[in-house]
Amino acid sequence: MPDEAQVQIILGSLLGDARIEGGAGARRLSISEAAPRERYVWWKYERLAALADEPPMTRDGRVSFSTIAHPLFDEVIALPRTRLAGLLTALGRSVRRTDELSHGPVRISDLRQDEQCDLIRE
Repeated sequence: MPDEAQVQIILGSLLGDARIEGGAGARRLSISEAAPRERYVWWKYERLAALADEPPMTRDGRVSFSTIAHPLFDEVIALPRTRLAGLLTALGRSVRRTDELSHGPVRISDLRQDEQCDLIRE
């Protein structure tokens, strides 16, 4: 079972750039960033290595890795984003913000109401 720090990195990533792939019972987390963010991908990999399928690989200007399938991903895929956001600690919020930086500045007017509330509270 992932430890608390791993869960926070997973949740923050899912609210950022990561996605869940696969069907029920075979879901895995996929993390992919542009090549200039390679160090960040390796940081995530080092913390999630026990759950990772293989080390990050660079292909077509992106650095990516996936986890092994895990029941946690079946659980979190069913939760609304607002519920996921409510589970974040400081680490998870930092991962989420760092992922969002890859898209350029975040304008508050671009965020949904629940995300605006999260941003204002932070």
